[in-house]
Amino acid sequence: MPAAAMAMPPNPRIAATNAKTKKTRAQVREFLARQNPGGRLITGDEVAAAVWSLIEHDENGTILELDGAGVTRVEGPIPVGSP
Repeated sequence: MPAAAMAMPPNPRIAATNAKTKKTRAQVREFLARQNPGGRLITGDEVAAAVWSLIEHDENGTILELDGAGVTRVEGPIPVGSP
């Protein structure tokens, strides 16, 4: 894991999981990454790119799934003027 990622302030969810399971931050992150089909946690840049693509293409009502393996369009977009 990059040093910058380790220097980030603790995520409250990970901290709560640390306390509850007695696992280290690295162990919790590894466990969560294994739950994703891509076997890794997604980055903020990946989220930003997905959001930007929705804004750029004016895709109202579109649902995207980011799972570490790629971006999957789950639903949408909703055509303009639909009830």
